[in-house]
Amino acid sequence: MAGTPKPASADYNRTIDLVRFVAALGIVWDHARAPFADIGYLSLALFLMLTSYFAVGSYDRAAAKGQAQGFWASRAQRILAQRILIPWLAWCVFYKALQYYMADDWRMVPLISEWSSLLLGSWIHLWFLPFVMLALGIVPMVARDVRSPVSMYAFAVALIIIGPLCGWLHRHLGWPEPWPQWWFSIPLFLYGLFVALGRRNGMPWLPLATAFVASVVTVAVEPGFGPFIAEFSDSDRLSTHVTGPGFASVQMFLAAVVFEIVWRIRIRGTWPTWLAGFAFGIYVLHPFFMLVAFKLFGAGVDRGLAALFTMATAWAATAVLLRLPGLRQIV
Repeated sequence: MAGTPKPASADYNRTIDLVRFVAALGIVWDHARAPFADIGYLSLALFLMLTSYFAVGSYDRAAAKGQAQGFWASRAQRILAQRILIPWLAWCVFYKALQYYMADDWRMVPLISEWSSLLLGSWIHLWFLPFVMLALGIVPMVARDVRSPVSMYAFAVALIIIGPLCGWLHRHLGWPEPWPQWWFSIPLFLYGLFVALGRRNGMPWLPLATAFVASVVTVAVEPGFGPFIAEFSDSDRLSTHVTGPGFASVQMFLAAVVFEIVWRIRIRGTWPTWLAGFAFGIYVLHPFFMLVAFKLFGAGVDRGLAALFTMATAWAATAVLLRLPGLRQIV
């Protein structure tokens, strides 16, 4: 999600960029708990999948130039620092300051609540950035070693095991945030890798088949596996809950189907890529503007209205920050 991929060739499918933008709006809709909000949670699945999918492409382009050996040590680390680490630190400071402002007594707000908060940041929605920063570390190894049909089938078997396992961990382990989000995200991130590998290795059908089997097994093992969602309560404070049973169990297959449909649609023009440039800013800014929505319109505001207000204001604020030197890097 962090950053917009630059088209690598004339074959670049800009429809994927449109999906990134729409997915950012879908996450806002979901977090506002607007009507049919759980459907919007598919947006996170698509974000995770596209993040790892594009990462494989970046590695392969570096390998084609003879730069594969130093990919992680140089280019990838630089990209991570600029597009993920620095924005994460900046928004951690911003939201910690917001916590102090919202608290009845700022001295009662701990700087670090527990060790797991080091993988989260100062606001629950920032969990995505540390996860991506660490998860991208496996990309060079996977992209380098998974090239034969045998290794592809082995990856498929591993994914069919990991999906239900993460569902079980999500439901039963009881670790604090951000671990519930991570258990949900790991299979989807791996699936994005698998899709890229399948297309590169001439086996594009295998990831889709694997997503179907993994989702069926997950439903059988953990039918109650639901996304762990952070939402804004009527008291303008952040609360959490688990969605209805079963929906997250089929996220991999749902994301796979959406991706396969979108991939076959070709949009002319560069406007989808332009829109995708706002996706990251909308994501990191939407918690703030959702709080603003509840302050302005009251606790009983229609959740759909709150979501639309948040989308519009976060988008506008991102557009402003992108024009400001020194701040454009954090959105």
